[in-house]
Amino acid sequence: RAVVVDYKFGDRETARHRKQIREYLHLLRQMGYTRTEGYLWYVRLGRTERVEEKEEKRGEQKRIPKKQGQTANFSNR
Repeated sequence: RAVVVDYKFGDRETARHRKQIREYLHLLRQMGYTRTEGYLWYVRLGRTERVEEKEEKRGEQKRIPKKQGQTANFSNR
């Protein structure tokens, strides 16, 4: 299992960020990993988003709800 977490400290989300994670996931698949997960963590915005290897249709981003003050924990998901 391989998990990619890309921390972003900017004030906005971009499609380029999701594309970057998808590229990482694709490379991990080529390296032989069969179980991969990708996440974007927008630290300043307080948002975490799961990114699928295949591009999702517009507006279908998966956000992981996070309560105020909660620390994101990606292990054992």
